[in-house]
Formats: sequence, C-alpha cells, structure tokens
Amino acid sequence: MNKLKLSLITVGVLAVAAGGTTFYAAHKAETDLRAAYDWFNKEIGEGWLDQKLQLKNAQYHKGVFNSEAQFDLTIPGTPDKLTILQHIHNGPLLKTANGWKLGWYAVDFEVDPKILAKLDAKSKAWLEQHKNLLAVGYHVGLDNTRHAFFKQGEVRFEDNGEQFVSAATTHTLDFDSALSHIRYRFALPQLSFTGKDKKTGGALKDMVLEGEIRSTEGKLDINNAQHQFSLGSLSFTEQKPDYSAEELFTEMPASEASAGEAAASDVPAEPPVKMKTQQVAIKDIQVSGNGELKDGFYNQSVSYKLGDIQGNADGLALGKDPIRSLEFGFSLKHIHAESLRGLTDSMVVMYRNLLRQSLNGNYQDMEKQLGSAAFGMGAVMIANWTTIAKHDPTISIDKFVMKTAANRSMQGDLSVTLKGLTDADIGGFNWAAIQNKLLIEGKGSVSEALLKAMESNYQADRMERLVKAQLIRRDGDTLSTEFKVAAGQITVLKRVFPSLQAFEAETRKLTDE
Repeated sequence: MNKLKLSLITVGVLAVAAGGTTFYAAHKAETDLRAAYDWFNKEIGEGWLDQKLQLKNAQYHKGVFNSEAQFDLTIPGTPDKLTILQHIHNGPLLKTANGWKLGWYAVDFEVDPKILAKLDAKSKAWLEQHKNLLAVGYHVGLDNTRHAFFKQGEVRFEDNGEQFVSAATTHTLDFDSALSHIRYRFALPQLSFTGKDKKTGGALKDMVLEGEIRSTEGKLDINNAQHQFSLGSLSFTEQKPDYSAEELFTEMPASEASAGEAAASDVPAEPPVKMKTQQVAIKDIQVSGNGELKDGFYNQSVSYKLGDIQGNADGLALGKDPIRSLEFGFSLKHIHAESLRGLTDSMVVMYRNLLRQSLNGNYQDMEKQLGSAAFGMGAVMIANWTTIAKHDPTISIDKFVMKTAANRSMQGDLSVTLKGLTDADIGGFNWAAIQNKLLIEGKGSVSEALLKAMESNYQADRMERLVKAQLIRRDGDTLSTEFKVAAGQITVLKRVFPSLQAFEAETRKLTDE
C-alpha cells in the first residue's frame, strides 16, 4: 500500500510539474513572439526598409498545449498583403514539422491558404502536385537557443522539353536570443537541368554550405566567422560553335575571288558553322573561409580546391594540356580589428540608406546620396586603411598548386608585409621610405614543358641564361626560384641586389641578349 501511495504521489508531482512547465512555456511563447513582432518592425521594417515592409494586425490565441497566431505582411510597392499563420506547440515535448524536439516551444509557419484563390489554374495545379514543397519553423531549446529549419520537398519543372529537378533537402539555422552567435547549414543533395535537345544540361551533387558567425564584445561580427563550402561533383554539357574548324578560315582562290568581284551573285554561300560538344566534370570542390580575432587583430583566410577536373571545355587547358586540379589559398593577417569593423559598418550604413531611398522611388536623391556616400566612404576608408597599414599587416598567397593531365605542375606562395609604417611615410607619400619598409617573400616552381605548352614563342636560351646567372634553379624539367625583398634589398636564391633598379637592369640584360 505504501508503494502504491508513493507511486501515486510521484505521478501527481510529475503531472503538476509538467502542467506548470507547459503553462510557463505557453506564457514564454506569447511573450517572445510579441517581442519578435516589435523587433521586426523596428529593426527591419523601419531601420532597413523605411516602413515599406511592416508586420501588422498581429493576433495571438493562447492555449494550454497549442496556441495559434497570425499576422499580415505588407508588400512594398503594392496594396497587397500576405497573411502568415503560426502554429505554436508548447513544451517541453514538442512535435514539429522537423520531428520531435525537446524545448520550451516550437513554431511552424504557414501561408494563409486563402491566397491560393488568387492564383491561376496552372499555378494551382503545380502547387497541388507539390503539397510538401515547403516547411518552415523553429523551436526554442531549454537553453533559449533558437533552432530554425527550412525543409524543401522535391521540385520539378518541365516546360517545352526542358526539365529542372531539385532534390528534397533541409536547411538549418541556430542562434541565441541576443543574436550574438549563429550557426548555419544549407544542403542540396542534387540539382539537375536537361535541355530541350537532350544534348545539353548540367548537374551538381552533394552541395553543403555551413559555418558560424561569432560575436565580438557581445555583437555579431561578420569578420569573426568560419565558413565551409563543399560540392561532391559538378558537371555540364553544352553545344558551342566550333570556330576552330579549318574550312572557316580557308582563303578563297584568286580566280574565284575575281569571279566574285565580277558577279556578286556567284559568290558561294558561307558554309554552316559546325558545332562542338563540350563536357566538363569536376569532383571534390571545396571552399573554406576563416576569420578569428586575437589581441585586437583579425587573421582571415580563404582557400579553394578543385580536386579532379575532367573534360574538354575552352579555358580549362594550358596550351593543349588540360588542367586536372587546382588549389589556391589567400590570407590577411594582423589586420587592425577596430579599423576593419569601421569599414564594414560604414558599408552597411551606406547600403541601408540607399535601399531606403530606392524603396521610396527617390532615384535622384539616391544618386546624390550615392555621390556623397562615396565621398564620405572615401574619407572613412582612407582613415581606416591608414590605421591598418601602420599596424604591420600581411597579405599572402599561402598556396597555389595547379596540375595538368600530362602530370606537369605549377606552384608557389607569396607574402607581403608592411613593417613599421608611420604617419609621416603615408602623409608625405614617401615612396622610398615605404619601399624600405616592405617585406616580400616568395617562391615558385613550374614544369618547363608546361611553359613551352603555354608560350608558342618560348625561348629556351633566355631561360638558360637566367639559370646560369643563378636567378633560376633547374632540377630536371622543374624550374624554380626563391626571393626576398627587405629594406629595399632584393635577394634571389643566393644573389643579392642593392635595389629594385639593379635587379631590373640585370634581368633586362639577360633576357634581351
């Protein structure tokens, strides 16, 4: 009996606790959503769009386990409005369009179905075939973090023999209530297009874009972020005119030319332009970017990789040697943080003001404002770039590697640092002083066979003179060099030149002989 009483008491306590939690969740959901309406109108509608986009007629009907809300969005430039319905599920156990979740509450969005009455029959039929086209919503975790999602069903368009297909996918966005930290992930498993002739088209597979934007001093900072883009494969096929066909450039015999001058009607018709098929397939595509803040300075980097390139498209070959892979890395280091934020904040303010003017149709005022904004931005940019230049910034090509089908390669790296620049150097445009405070270091190598493929007039004797002068190193088919510029002095491999002019004179003499 005691065990039964204890069990009943336990169940009762849990029921009261669950009821209290649900009641608090319902209250919190209403409070948060009403605050969100006010924030949208102030920050977006008023701050960015000059009240051209407003959230109006907000209604909230609170229930114990579920609540309903709706609001109208005015559409810029039209008297129309869009009614959005919100279905709120009160926690702690939440059933959402993105599955079961644990949290305070969840919100699923829906466009008022009444809008369908305004669509034409063809649009209604298409939407009927894509009932699960979109699902948008978010839930608030017990730690108050927002977890938003955007689910897209499979999309198919077919028109006049052309076909477009986008696979079903889900995108996510996580952020805190203060918008001081954002994580995102956008994914697209497959996207394809097929032309009417079935000979042209393209496809991409396994595309993912994800990353995070962090805060600086409690404020979201786009310079303090990390991003990663990857693509499993990209392929396309197209038909292009083959202007390289020899018959298009064959000269007409003199006798035929004379006859043509005598009787224009006898000139033969131009031959039809031949078409050629170009096919390209690229696998393992990656782009990444990273920005971090340390001791008042930003370090930012971007890298690109095309891992496996196959095909015969114009522009994807050096001479007649197709490019098969490419890697490139770029970075900015020791960039004065306050000055960089000043540049980005000024750009945001300028674009916000221009957007407000364009929505009002004040294009003349917009042109005047653009001119004054550009002038003001110029002053801001000079001030901030000057500060950045005085704090020893470095710009680098961290990596460049290109390989071809014939197993030839080209690679290198380069870094440029301004060291110890002063106001007097910049204000007086003292170029000699600025040159003396430049630190440049780099190295590179290339297959000589690749150079010959790239340059139809490649002169091996000139390269041999550079090798003998110890400005270029030869190792079999590979040509390489290393150099450093410091305090106005240039070092190439083991040779030292007192100035840029002395180096230029030496190389000119060697290449002009």
